[in-house]
Amino acid sequence: MTKQRRILLLRHQNAAEKTMTNLKSFGYHSTILPLSRIKLSATLLPSEQFYGVILTSPIAAQTLQNMAPGSKLKNLPLYCVGKYTAENAKIAGFTKINAVENDAYSLAGILEKLNPGQNLLYPCARERSFDFAAHLARYSINCVNWEIYSNELISPDQEQLTRALDATDTLFLFSKRTSSHFFRAANLGENVEPYSNKRIFIAISTQVGRTVPRKFLANTYISNEKSELGMIECLNAIK
Repeated sequence: MTKQRRILLLRHQNAAEKTMTNLKSFGYHSTILPLSRIKLSATLLPSEQFYGVILTSPIAAQTLQNMAPGSKLKNLPLYCVGKYTAENAKIAGFTKINAVENDAYSLAGILEKLNPGQNLLYPCARERSFDFAAHLARYSINCVNWEIYSNELISPDQEQLTRALDATDTLFLFSKRTSSHFFRAANLGENVEPYSNKRIFIAISTQVGRTVPRKFLANTYISNEKSELGMIECLNAIK
């Protein structure tokens, strides 16, 4: 039985399709409006000897799985954010996985305690919200950014936006970057939208929730767990 709420997914296509399948298993209909696309970068593995690897995105873990240089890293200690990243890292062949459930700031707090002089490799996107290299340098830890993919923003046209909004009443917000991009493109903060009091927003974290325009804050919910499942549980709890 399909449930009443209809969800708009703003993730890149591959991730959104997996979320759509997951939502369908819970009885929800969803629509995809990709606001970013993933492009792989052909880069050589940095030449330094590394003590460990940092991962903050399941996309990075998936990318490493399909890169020949990635096989040289799988026996190193891995420090990552979130269950989903850890699961993908395990599939990629990593065996010494240390995961935190909050965010990059929480992971940085753990890495600060490593011995000074350690070299860490950070396979990452070209666009990053947290600068591990600059942060860890204060603790005499050398972190090398290895940009293995880019997550480029896509600007939908007005017809796409209108069609997606008309078809849905609930938005899943997974990142600050794509969420902010969506609100700028849709201009929901300024425009008067029919039935806007019925539209709700479910954010994966407090930081992402802060991108929602003030007029919608009463309709914004924050997932208790920083994961897709946590967002679905949040949705299930809404009457």
